[in-house]
Amino acid sequence: MCPFKMKCANIFIIRQHLDMGDKEKALKAWQRATFLKSTHSQAWINTVILLEQEGKLKEARDTAIRAIQVLKSEHTLHFILGNILGKLSEFQSAKESFERAIKICSQLKKRIPPKYFSNLGTFSFCFICNLLCLSCLSVLH
Repeated sequence: MCPFKMKCANIFIIRQHLDMGDKEKALKAWQRATFLKSTHSQAWINTVILLEQEGKLKEARDTAIRAIQVLKSEHTLHFILGNILGKLSEFQSAKESFERAIKICSQLKKRIPPKYFSNLGTFSFCFICNLLCLSCLSVLH
């Protein structure tokens, strides 16, 4: 049994799909893994990342939200969701996702990756700039 609690052959096949550029088959395999074992955090994470890489941001966001409903304390999913929300210009929600990732790490007494703070700062800045731009636009009209 591999560390992901899937048969290593399945992981190998998924990696082969990726190496051969068949991201659709790899995606379906990761999605099947989440269906077979809903608490398989790495399968959820890989699914969301693959969707994000393919530019399917809304599907990636929705998948991350579904994953978080099952794995509420998986800080990595909150962090990835924050990045996706930022790309969708949902800055306040992105900021909240980063804050949740940091809070979960703290509660679990895990080391908080520095990128959680840097992304929180970036998207907090974007949120403030977005508010300022909206207020500027309302004054101009």
